[in-house]
Amino acid sequence: MSSILSKETLNDFITPNQVCINPIKNTYEKKPDDEVIEVGKEDDVPTKVNITLQDCLACSGCVTTSEELVLEQHSYEKFFNHYKDTLADDADLNLAISISPTCRISLLNYLKFDNLNVVDEWLLQSFKTLFKKKYDTGQLFVTSTQVGKELSNIELNKQMIQTSSQSKSDSGPKFTVVCPGVVLYIEKQHNSLTPNFVKIKPEMSMLGNLLKKNIFINKNIYHLSIMPCFDKKLESSKNGDDDVDVDCVLTPKEVINMFIDNSIDLKAPAVHLDKRDRMSLMNVYKNEDLADLAWVIDDVEIEAENTSGGYAYRYIKEYKLHLENEQPLLKLEIQAEHGKNSDMKFYKLVDVESDGKTVASSCELYGFKNLQNLIRKLDKEGNGLKQRTNLLMNNRKKRVVERKGGLEPKDCDFIELMACPGGCMNGGGLLLPDDEISSNSKKRAEALVKLNEIYLREFTQKRISDLN
Repeated sequence: MSSILSKETLNDFITPNQVCINPIKNTYEKKPDDEVIEVGKEDDVPTKVNITLQDCLACSGCVTTSEELVLEQHSYEKFFNHYKDTLADDADLNLAISISPTCRISLLNYLKFDNLNVVDEWLLQSFKTLFKKKYDTGQLFVTSTQVGKELSNIELNKQMIQTSSQSKSDSGPKFTVVCPGVVLYIEKQHNSLTPNFVKIKPEMSMLGNLLKKNIFINKNIYHLSIMPCFDKKLESSKNGDDDVDVDCVLTPKEVINMFIDNSIDLKAPAVHLDKRDRMSLMNVYKNEDLADLAWVIDDVEIEAENTSGGYAYRYIKEYKLHLENEQPLLKLEIQAEHGKNSDMKFYKLVDVESDGKTVASSCELYGFKNLQNLIRKLDKEGNGLKQRTNLLMNNRKKRVVERKGGLEPKDCDFIELMACPGGCMNGGGLLLPDDEISSNSKKRAEALVKLNEIYLREFTQKRISDLN
């Protein structure tokens, strides 16, 4: 068995020496003869808490027993055994495999193929070989999750534009639900902020819902999704057994292990599939144009230079179009502004003729430290959080507010939240070549920059203007 997947790699950019956000539990037991009180010393001495990577999922709090069971069910061994024992011989079952754009880029970089087209060809041929029984009966389909991402964006902007058109509320900014690490953390640790989530299905669930409820109506379909982080396994279980959009989630690390265990070649294919064979695998939508478009990304993501979906930028752009349609005489402009670190970026929609008045704003906010800083400012009453009032902290806050533009994430209308620094392109389930693996944060940051550049370069060649 390959050693690519190990418990040491299940970190989602969380290192073992980081401090757990959960309260320390007191394990000191007072002895009966402890009657002496020492001045200046607490009688209850908390012990140090040791947190391993196996205990944490994007630092979203303690993993419950039910969550642990979900993770076990979503292992590649369990999935493939289930396929061999049950799915392969089910004559009525269709197998649909979806893979996110970030996972395809990760595979491109790891396998050192020439370009993204080679990766896509290799994926199609590999799945064709691995799931030959389903392919032979015309029941195997392979696509990208991009269609689900587009549908999620459409629904998100529909809700956000409706909210933005109404009077501002005091509840704070709205959040994306596309990062399960963020969702799990807020649900467990800061439940009072859950109303701030924009209630939409994330891309893999949106795609699964489309396939099961609209395309394969009254037909049996199993949806396997390949996603960049392990938290996605927990996300897939949120709908419950009666409304399953995604049956199993694997990461690229697990897919490579599954291929190695089943003797699938990790080299670029020498011969390409013919057009008819290729389309039979891709056309899960029963529409050839859509089947082709599913493998590219929208040009809005390219404009935003964003590898995590471009939700923050897209909201501002869509709201600008909405306002210009409603009020043709308006002169609006989108302004981008970098925050205090590389994981923070603001977008402002300003009225040019009203002294640059900000009409709407959004923010890309990545990384757990940024997330915690935001939460501290929004949830001062939840979970015993106390407002810090010492002089040093007040001065620090003052300096932050006074930085250029004066805009803070908490003041925005909408925030694209990701738990991993750098966003989805830094998911814990993605692959890196051996020469790029490092515990050094600077080298990891350089590897992430490289992946982002590959992503934008490859998808620029596949960009589209519209997906209807």
